[in-house]
Amino acid sequence: MKDQLLNNIEDPAFWEDAFRNKQQSFLSAFGELQKEQNDSLLVQAWSERLKSKNSGTSKKQNFTWGSKREWQWVFGLSLASFIIAKFPEFFSLNEEEFYSRNWSILVFPFLIAYRWLQHKWKTRSMIPSFTILCLLALFINLFPTDINSDVEFLVLVHFPILLWLTWGYTFVDRRYQDEILGAKFIQHNGELLILGGLLFLLGLLFSGLTVALFDLIGLDITKIYIEWIAFFGMLSIPLVASLILEHNVKLVQRITHILAKIFTPLLTILLGVFLVSTFFQGVNPRFDRDFLILFNGILIGVLALTFFSWTTGGHSSFTVNLHLILVVLALLVNLFALYGITFRLQEEGLTPNRVAVLGSNILLFGHLLLIGRQLWDARLFSADASSKVTRSIISYLPVYGLWALLIMLLFPFIF
Repeated sequence: MKDQLLNNIEDPAFWEDAFRNKQQSFLSAFGELQKEQNDSLLVQAWSERLKSKNSGTSKKQNFTWGSKREWQWVFGLSLASFIIAKFPEFFSLNEEEFYSRNWSILVFPFLIAYRWLQHKWKTRSMIPSFTILCLLALFINLFPTDINSDVEFLVLVHFPILLWLTWGYTFVDRRYQDEILGAKFIQHNGELLILGGLLFLLGLLFSGLTVALFDLIGLDITKIYIEWIAFFGMLSIPLVASLILEHNVKLVQRITHILAKIFTPLLTILLGVFLVSTFFQGVNPRFDRDFLILFNGILIGVLALTFFSWTTGGHSSFTVNLHLILVVLALLVNLFALYGITFRLQEEGLTPNRVAVLGSNILLFGHLLLIGRQLWDARLFSADASSKVTRSIISYLPVYGLWALLIMLLFPFIF
């Protein structure tokens, strides 16, 4: 951490991100830098800030709504997303085909645009992200409909992964090798899902109450309300959640930190009991397709929780050991899945779905193996080893993007 701060001593934003995401490591490294780099204005400013923080820790942190301009950005971007979402109605397009191909385009490009406006980046710096977005949007909408239905399904499933990675590339300001910013992106995803989910549930409750109240006085507003007001509100949820998170980081982090602490041990116990029960029940993944699908769902869930809980929680000996056990159990699940998929390929031949699932499981196995190796090293309680765990989580993400790209470009020709 000390070397990272020293290398970015002219970058106040990097220091702020480091302080928010790895506070203990930051404070430890800053204590050393304060003596060595006392002439630096940034070091002096942080010294005064930390003094003020220590003397005023009893002050209550208030909820911040953000500025009027930021809410104007959120409204404008939500409106743009809403207008695009209404294209099937405006231009008599097939709704099912349009939304299956473009639902992710209604979300990620606008999150990218919001971050661009929020951080006031130069337009020139955003050209790579906007170019990728345009190319992906053209590809998915010009993609032929008269191909193998399984291939089309796989393309539609993997397309959002590329948009998500493009958002991540923008989120970290093109510094995709920076582990602190990468960890912040993963953490932001979890917080966005949790806060967005809460806003969605509250929106459902409010919508039900609104429709019921007008129904009491004999006005049926269901169709108009759902197609216009509720639809607009649903599309605005990711942007509203992003704005709230931008200004209330610590308030939301408390919730996510607690959730990670609760569900990580629960999932570890569940996975262990599930594997033991599977063994005694004699379930064979070679013949049970639904069981194989469940295994793959479990793998994705475990990997997602490992990403999120490691980047949000502390790295005590208990946490490291718990994550290591969880990853080992996930590797066992992955081996079961690989065994079942390989058998089905040998017995029933190649299909787009089987090849895609096999490739995805191999990628997941490699990633879990890499994370497990670094977690084993982290048991030595080395700060560098802990950092390597985070790096192993972040650095592997482009591999998933490459796999998604291969499926989208090659599968239509192979199958």
